[in-house]
Amino acid sequence: MGSVAVVDCGDGPNRFAVRSRSFLLVDVRGECSGLRYVARPRHRLSETETVVDRATDAEVLELLRACRSARDRFIVMAMARAGLRRGEVAGLRRQDMHFIADASMLGYSVPGAHLHVQRRDNSNEAWAKSRRSRAVPVDELLVLAYDTYWFEREACRPARQSDFVLVNLFRDPLGAPMRPGALNELLAALSRRAGLAREVHPHMLRQQRAGGRWRVRRGTGVTRACHASQHPGLPAPIP
Repeated sequence: MGSVAVVDCGDGPNRFAVRSRSFLLVDVRGECSGLRYVARPRHRLSETETVVDRATDAEVLELLRACRSARDRFIVMAMARAGLRRGEVAGLRRQDMHFIADASMLGYSVPGAHLHVQRRDNSNEAWAKSRRSRAVPVDELLVLAYDTYWFEREACRPARQSDFVLVNLFRDPLGAPMRPGALNELLAALSRRAGLAREVHPHMLRQQRAGGRWRVRRGTGVTRACHASQHPGLPAPIP
C-alpha cells in the first residue's frame, strides 16, 4: 500500500493523508515511472438526513372536520391531496380545472381529471414557484370537494364574475380573489378550532401529499368529512 504521512494543508491538522501511488492499479498510474504521491482526505462528512415536517393523517382529518365551509374544505384537500403550494392554490383560475374524464376535446393530452399550475402576474400576489407549467392529476376526493365548493361559490353573486377559483365568500370585498396569506390564517384558525397540539402550515399539508400516504376508501372519515357540507342534490358515499 506504500507509506502514509499525515500533513496539515492549512485547513486544520490531520486533514489529508499523503501516500505513494503504488496502491493504484497499474492502468491508472500513468506513464511516468517515478515516485509520486497523492493526497486523500482522511475524514469524510456524512450527510445528515433532513426530517420533513409533514401533517399527519389524523391532523388532516381534524382540519377537515373543523371546516365550516366547502371552500375551506377544498383548500385543505387541494394542498393535502394534490400537493399544491399556497401560491399555486390561490392562483388557480377556472380554466385550469379540468375535472373531466377526457380533456382531449379541449386540446389537452393529459388523461383523466387534472388541474394546471401556471405562473401568472396575479392581482392577489399569488405566485407559482416554478416558471414551467405543469399538469397535476387529481383523485375523486378532490373532484368531490371542488364540486361541493362550486355550489357554494355560485350562491355568492359577486363571485360569479371572478375568474379565480378561490374568492372571498364571507368577508368584504365579496368575490375578490383570496390572498396566499389568507390560507395561512385559515389553517391557523382551523388548527385552533380542531384542538391540534401544533399549528399546521401550508407546506406541512403539501409534504403530507409528498409522503405518499392517504390511501382512503369510500366510507372512511375523510370521505364523510368531504360530504359534511355537500349539496343536497349530490349523492352521499356508500360505506
